[in-house]
Amino acid sequence: MKKFKELLLNNWGLKLISLTIAFALWFVVISVNDPVDQKSFANITVHLINTELLTDKDKVYEVLEGTNQLRSVTFEAPKSIREKIEASDIIAEADFNDMTSTDTVPIKFYCPKYSNDVTEIEGNFSYVKLKVEKKVSKWIDIKYTQIGEVAEGYVISNISLDQNRLEITGPVSKVEEVSKAVVDVNVSDISNDIYTRGSIQLCDANGKSLNYSSITGNVDKVNVKVGVYPTKEIPVEYNITGVPENGYVQTGEMETEIKTIMVAGPASLLNNTSEITIPENELDITGATGNVVKDINLRKLLPAGMIFADKTFDGKSEVTIFIEKQAEVELQVTRLNLQITNKPANKVIEYPEGAQIPPLKLRGLERYVSTVTEENLRGIVDVGAWMQSKQMEELSSGTYQIPVEFALVSKVEQVEPVYVTLEVMTPEEYAERARTQNTVN
Repeated sequence: MKKFKELLLNNWGLKLISLTIAFALWFVVISVNDPVDQKSFANITVHLINTELLTDKDKVYEVLEGTNQLRSVTFEAPKSIREKIEASDIIAEADFNDMTSTDTVPIKFYCPKYSNDVTEIEGNFSYVKLKVEKKVSKWIDIKYTQIGEVAEGYVISNISLDQNRLEITGPVSKVEEVSKAVVDVNVSDISNDIYTRGSIQLCDANGKSLNYSSITGNVDKVNVKVGVYPTKEIPVEYNITGVPENGYVQTGEMETEIKTIMVAGPASLLNNTSEITIPENELDITGATGNVVKDINLRKLLPAGMIFADKTFDGKSEVTIFIEKQAEVELQVTRLNLQITNKPANKVIEYPEGAQIPPLKLRGLERYVSTVTEENLRGIVDVGAWMQSKQMEELSSGTYQIPVEFALVSKVEQVEPVYVTLEVMTPEEYAERARTQNTVN
């Protein structure tokens, strides 16, 4: 034992130097055969841990500038280890326990599988930058936007959503931007009812789409039903009732822009509807002394289940019924204005000497009455028709009052009948009168 101790301590300085030289030679050999160098991996995701430290306090966060996605991570390791390491072996973590007062979280790097050999791990970011805000919720309306037009000859009867309110939750600054939720409904060329599901898009007050991953909703899609009706054009029938004040007449003219309407509804209902009729009491002109203007609500006259094909049409129809004061004229009638017809073949008929024809009184609108003059007035004395009305088969000699039928223009009425006096004679009586008159002369 003593000899071993003496041997160990003898020339110990030389022995220490020898050991150092041996270690250096070993290190050189190792370094040459297994050198330490750098290696990099791209697109390493930083894992955020203990985030509940914020969310449990009704706060939300947003990662800024993409600092949770590292463009590159570099580390050092011996060659033998570097060749084995894969990107999944490098762990990058940001622990919210370490959050700073400036809302940044330092990134820590690990390589658990080769922890003794991997050193100097660094990323292009050292911190995850956050924007921390209060978490809020609010309810907003869900509206739909129609895309396209239905097939020709059809209209949309209704578009309904199974939910018209949406609750959204997220950062207060983002939630305050949201004004409404919109669902696009494509109806291009459809001719039947359709059922579909529509995705909800958040929008600001100007209708601009907002795509914030930090905002969540209680639903992201809604069920949509689109109802479709066929269309049909039908006439509007205006019924005028009553009479104007005495001395006034309806001109027969009526003015309205709505003569037909385009309606829509179930096919069976359209097939059984040929027109829309205005009730009589709606257009009553009783006692009128001037134009009558009525506002008719056509909507209330539609059969149940029928709608206007034009959604912009308010259903109102303004109707003007023209009323004017009557004019009366009195025209002198002469024999030149009259023609005697259907005289019995065995009789002579003529006007008695000195017989007067009463004047013709006419009544109507000035524009029409003024067209009848004494020059263009024509009347018929129909003896045969008068006899038939009196049930006379033979016409005895004598003097008779027979009515005159005047040819009058439309909208002009004869106030009272006009009778002319005619004398009826046999040919023999007529010849005797002539001889008597010649003798006297």
